[in-house]
Amino acid sequence: MLSRLGKLRGLLTVSIALGLSAYIFALTIQLDIRDLPYLDKLMSAAIAIGLYFNTFEIETNLLRNQIGTVLKILLFGVPIKILLPAASLALLYFFDVPDGYWIAGLCSTVVAQIDPISTDSFLRQSGMRDESKIILRAWASLDDPITVLFAFYIFLPLALSQSFNPGDYLLNLLLTLSIWITLFIIHSNLIRNQPLQSYIEITLLTAVVLYTVASGQFLLPAVVGLFIRPTLLQRNPQISQTITSVIFYISAIVLGSLAGIVPIKWLAGLSLALPMFFMAQTIVAYVLIKDCGLQDKLRIMLGHQNGMTAMLLTISLELTGVGPQNGGLFSITLPAILWIALFYLSSNSLLDSWIYHPTRISSSKNIKSSSKNTGSANKLIK
Repeated sequence: MLSRLGKLRGLLTVSIALGLSAYIFALTIQLDIRDLPYLDKLMSAAIAIGLYFNTFEIETNLLRNQIGTVLKILLFGVPIKILLPAASLALLYFFDVPDGYWIAGLCSTVVAQIDPISTDSFLRQSGMRDESKIILRAWASLDDPITVLFAFYIFLPLALSQSFNPGDYLLNLLLTLSIWITLFIIHSNLIRNQPLQSYIEITLLTAVVLYTVASGQFLLPAVVGLFIRPTLLQRNPQISQTITSVIFYISAIVLGSLAGIVPIKWLAGLSLALPMFFMAQTIVAYVLIKDCGLQDKLRIMLGHQNGMTAMLLTISLELTGVGPQNGGLFSITLPAILWIALFYLSSNSLLDSWIYHPTRISSSKNIKSSSKNTGSANKLIK
């Protein structure tokens, strides 16, 4: 367990160091990382890869067993996670701003996503049961369509005083689903069990990543991970571990660089982060998730963390010109992400201290030993 915790804390320590270094560097030379060419493409590719590896790890048999819980979280839990913190931010910060609730809704949508890359790095060393991992991994991987719907086809048009029209979103969703079904049919009938299956699958994955970067539709890489699983990656898990760790570090650098050039509104960010982490996430997890054990439920209740997914969505919305003066959405979402990271690290450290406390571990062993002795005595009596 100490090795598991050490690896996780090492990953977070390196990420924090990279983020702080990028922050100091950007602040010193006044580098606006948003002006770097192809940054948005790089972030899109990284998110597509992270989404794929997140669903690549899902045991499909276990997912089928938990599909009811996952659907409830996506259809009811994610909207609650968006609307509840948005109401808090609007009341505390945007109460006198025209269209303030829609701007607050955009900010809330950005940080409502559970980052799949961060979640993947956490779950690899979490010690959670497979059934519980499936719930959190599916939640992190599949909440993107819901948040994109709220961001670009509800809150953004309302903030720009335009009419609400989900037609484009539904059209893109249908196109993505059509491509997914086509790939599934081709894979099932023409590629599976072929001599070059692994290489063909890697080629298909490359095409999926390129399509995602060009279209901005992040559902496809998440769902193809359920059936396109190259043997090369299955037999060499260190490949996916290395790739996701590198992407995690890139996320920290981007986040730190942006923090160095944006005027930070810490109180506004706190008014968004507090209800997101301690209210919305915990309420949804407590109400909608059943029969996963106390420790795993606590992990999920305290499992909200942001990453590059939130940053990409922030950049896309920032380019529309929507948001408060002096910093736009960045000025609120960046501190909210940092507050959430602080809440996540501190709360999970306390949870680790409770779960792995020597007294608790000793007590658990004594209970198991007592149970075995009781069983032996019962056998002798019989």
